[in-house]
Amino acid sequence: MLSALSIAVTGLNDAALRVANATSNIVNASSTIKDGKNYQGTSVVSSANATSGVNSQIVPRTGNDGIDLAAELIDMTTASYTYQANAKNIKVVSENQQRLLDTIA
Repeated sequence: MLSALSIAVTGLNDAALRVANATSNIVNASSTIKDGKNYQGTSVVSSANATSGVNSQIVPRTGNDGIDLAAELIDMTTASYTYQANAKNIKVVSENQQRLLDTIA
């Protein structure tokens, strides 16, 4: 059960990173950086690891398409649902561990 908890925690961290990244992209959408260039957004790249959960990192986006506010809001919403699902998973694992301890006692 410990691995289920650690995997769920990495899922929480991934979801939180996705929300923070989308927020940063939205806030900076109309910003310019040096030399008058438009802000270039970032993306979160995640990879699954069967034993330790999810590995996530922020990478710069390629191209100069600007920030799609609708896509960023969808990313935030999806990440919030992912966060809720992982939090529920942690709650269920915790409840099951408590039931096991109650059975043993």
